Amino acid sequence: MKHYSKLILIGFLFLFIASCNQSKKENQDAMTTIETNIEVEKRDNLLVLNGKERWIANNETTAGIKAMVQLTQSFQHTDDIASYRMLKTQLESELATIFKKCTMKGEAHDQLHNYLLPLQERISKLELSDVSASKSIVEELKMYLLVYENYFV
Repeated sequence: MKHYSKLILIGFLFLFIASCNQSKKENQDAMTTIETNIEVEKRDNLLVLNGKERWIANNETTAGIKAMVQLTQSFQHTDDIASYRMLKTQLESELATIFKKCTMKGEAHDQLHNYLLPLQERISKLELSDVSASKSIVEELKMYLLVYENYFV
């Protein structure tokens, strides 16, 4: 009888261990799914070419980007935070015009937004009261605005 009790106990232990391992496997599968979804979400917001070609943008968008390039290229760095706030206002105005006059559709439209939303985030950082940080942001904006021509015509 003791022998059967030990076998039954060993059987239950085996089932318990097997179910714990299955639970670990399910947790690992769930984590892999979550990580994959996050990677896909990040990839969905990446700016990509139309195959090997640039996307065709509407004239108002290109004109707005060119105006922002001009604003940032001609901006003279100062120690006066008010000048950075003024630049921010001008850039926001151009960006608002781009959003307002956007007539693009489909994937080209989605790619434009993949470009514009990070631009909008950078512009919003100019409201900082730190002149040194604002100088860096203007330089970052100059470089980012030039990327437009790599993806849009």
